[in-house]
Amino acid sequence: MADIVKVNAWLSDANDFAVYNEIYGSVFSNAIPARTTVVSDLLIPRARIELDAIQFVGRDA
Repeated sequence: MADIVKVNAWLSDANDFAVYNEIYGSVFSNAIPARTTVVSDLLIPRARIELDAIQFVGRDA
């Protein structure tokens, strides 16, 4: 997780933001990546969150 530099999140309900924020802080406790969070209807109707992440991979990879 230390190599993740950006997270995009879509929440289906704005009321879930506080819990999402708490979990995000515990998962990324050392180097917190930049993020964008949007409240929106999701493609899967019963889904509550959708995430994608960008990971840094060094030149030697």
